[in-house]
Amino acid sequence: MSEFKLHDIHIQSFRGIKDYYLDFEDKSLVLVGENGSGKSSIVNAFEFLFTGQVDSLKGTQAIKHDKSLVHLGDNPEDLSVTASINDLTIVRKLKEEPPENDILDDFANGSFLLNRQKLLKFIELTPKKKYENITSIIGFAELDNIENTLNKTKNSFNTQIKNKKQDLEKKNAEILKIYETEDIDETYEKINETLVKNDYDKITPESDLEKYLYKTVSRYHRFI
Repeated sequence: MSEFKLHDIHIQSFRGIKDYYLDFEDKSLVLVGENGSGKSSIVNAFEFLFTGQVDSLKGTQAIKHDKSLVHLGDNPEDLSVTASINDLTIVRKLKEEPPENDILDDFANGSFLLNRQKLLKFIELTPKKKYENITSIIGFAELDNIENTLNKTKNSFNTQIKNKKQDLEKKNAEILKIYETEDIDETYEKINETLVKNDYDKITPESDLEKYLYKTVSRYHRFI
């Protein structure tokens, strides 16, 4: 998502707001007021500016949605939300698409969370679902999927290594039992004693037994 700085917003004939201007230069916005004082209208104005609609008001008929956005008694043509973002001035009106730019493109298929109903729903989510929603909004979902895939692969390899180690320990125990030895080093000593007596090379823990056996069998066949 493109980085941007919102300098100001001018809301006209929108919902419960006749004409209102907000300057954000070096300020934080905190909306405080009684029910019906226009807090939700300001939040809805942001959503309308960036997406061209207010999702919570959108029903099956677009006419009802558009009509509900217009300030009571005003004409639809009077409705506008204007904002200065970075070095751009973006104007959103009913039935008119603003000029194409990267900022609005980022919001085109996104989810707008400033809506009070959505915020309350978000607060009630489990930590896992909250994380999934946030990563989706800020564009980290794909990276998160890659991380999850890598973690699953790592866990799979760790499980395979653990199983191999257990299998190796089991086979070592069987060998110790066969040669009646206390540890694997003593076992190698006994095996090598037998190999040397029969004129074969010694083996070590690092020996490639498949190659050793192939070499031994080939040698054996040369003598028969």
